[in-house]
Amino acid sequence: MFINKLFKLVLLALFFISLPSAGQEKHHQYVDPMIGSEGLGRVFIGPSYPFGMVKPSPDCTSSPNSGWLPLPVPLTGFSQLHVSGTGGGPKHGNIQVMPFTGPLTETDHSSLRENEQVKLGYYSVILKNNLIKTEITTANRASFLNLTIKI
Repeated sequence: MFINKLFKLVLLALFFISLPSAGQEKHHQYVDPMIGSEGLGRVFIGPSYPFGMVKPSPDCTSSPNSGWLPLPVPLTGFSQLHVSGTGGGPKHGNIQVMPFTGPLTETDHSSLRENEQVKLGYYSVILKNNLIKTEITTANRASFLNLTIKI
């Protein structure tokens, strides 16, 4: 009798576990990371991992962590430690990288951009000066950049 009740209880538990929950629906497609990025909001648009250590995003001014600006402002690099809602400005000893091709004789490698894509957890852009496609995503303690030269 006890085994029969235990068997029914296990079957019932397996049934409820196998049902799709509302949390499994794909609502990420409705998130717009661009909300708050223009005007006074100045929210960074790059990918972010919940409670993650890094928040990589493009920068469009000479100061790291200054954030994204709409076209036609050129992109100056990709900083790794953006923050939102703290008043802006560089904080936390930021690290900025900028992919480029050619000799190391110049210090300004800013570039206009095209085909900018911003999705939840993903950012990509093609740098027009040297046709480098830059893709960014992030994990708990690292950001990942995929650089591809478009020929």
